[in-house]
Amino acid sequence: MIMTQEDRDWLDARPFILGNTTPSREDLVVLWQIYNRLTGENHKFSTCGRCILNMKNRIKMYYDKAGS
Repeated sequence: MIMTQEDRDWLDARPFILGNTTPSREDLVVLWQIYNRLTGENHKFSTCGRCILNMKNRIKMYYDKAGS
């Protein structure tokens, strides 16, 4: 799947969200929605640290691809 401009704009407005930060609950909900759209998976909302790290790394991969 390709990252939408809307998703990219949302991430651009939060430059540190894919880094080593703890997103707010509201931001996590949006990140999981972006992740599910990109991967076609249907992961439920989670606050598991390892799950969030893996999700953010996967989104970053799509984000970097969309920027090149």
